[in-house]
Amino acid sequence: MTFSSDDKQHKLPLAVCLVSGGLDSCVTAAIAARNCRPAFLHVNYGQLTEERELLAFDAIADHYGVKDRLKVDMPYLKSIGGSALTDPAIPVPEESLGESGVPVTYVPFRNTHMLAVAVSWAEVLGAGYIYIGATEVDSSGYPDCRKSYFDAYQLLIKEGTLPETKIEIITPLIDYSKGMVVKEGLALKAPLHLTWSCYQNQDVACGKCDSCLLRIRGFAAAGVPDPIRYADVTVNNQQSNEVFSCKLCGHCCHGESTISLSQAEQKAIAYFLDLDSADFLRKFCVKKGNRIEMKIVDDHCIFYGDDGFCKIHEVKPFQCRRWPLHPSILGDQKAWEAIKADCPGFDEDACYEDVCELVRRANSGY
Repeated sequence: MTFSSDDKQHKLPLAVCLVSGGLDSCVTAAIAARNCRPAFLHVNYGQLTEERELLAFDAIADHYGVKDRLKVDMPYLKSIGGSALTDPAIPVPEESLGESGVPVTYVPFRNTHMLAVAVSWAEVLGAGYIYIGATEVDSSGYPDCRKSYFDAYQLLIKEGTLPETKIEIITPLIDYSKGMVVKEGLALKAPLHLTWSCYQNQDVACGKCDSCLLRIRGFAAAGVPDPIRYADVTVNNQQSNEVFSCKLCGHCCHGESTISLSQAEQKAIAYFLDLDSADFLRKFCVKKGNRIEMKIVDDHCIFYGDDGFCKIHEVKPFQCRRWPLHPSILGDQKAWEAIKADCPGFDEDACYEDVCELVRRANSGY
């Protein structure tokens, strides 16, 4: 999106976007910036990395040229305590990712406080949307990152605001693994190098807390190096040995056929294009047996844009998002060789075993 065009910007709907400065919030901001005129909200609540997160917030806001910014202090969350993120007496767990239960890094009811500010500001601004980068898949088990939580909050907004107020909470990453978040950010050219995820360090990321580990695995699953550095040198060394790195070339959008669409994907794309299902199927799809596929035009997917960008990227089908790390590679070396021959992102010297490990990570719910 070009932010120098005031006329174009003012034609877009206004949205409040919660931006912590982390990976998920940055990608969410990139999505919001494509669809809306964003106002960025940041909350300081006494977290261990408060200063570093604020720097990341300002850098991301500067990147997108956002003028409407609100920074709110909630020191009472630190006074309340009960979390390793706000109480120095509670150690931040290391190498504990995957353990059962809600981790001590959970800040009690934090998202409720943040969303309350977002709703208040949105109502004053006249914004119709609130974007938040919550993900239920890789939330470390935090209860206020679940779909059901946001559904409940949506009801609260309806009950607690003016009758004419219409505000919708948008959670574009709620079903995303961390690997999918990274791939989304790359496709949107989000400034991932400006983000900060570490729970406990403000200079060099520790590489051992849950947030660092999720981030590291996300970049590994996406097949690209993490642009930030880690105190654990083994993490940096591991990242230098890449098997796959997406070139954002659009080569996978070309060919004689496309992927099939589920009914849910058909509805999502039709809604995104502001079409009813019948018009969407007629204009953009072709039926092949029991399959509904997107049409091919000039040897590429009908949604492949002249700028090399997917026209429906925000609702791109799951198979498109995960390609080329397809499970068919597992147990079938010929399948990988065929995919490798068609995709320039694979390292020429990558061995089949390393590729299989990457595919497992990419499809294992990271």
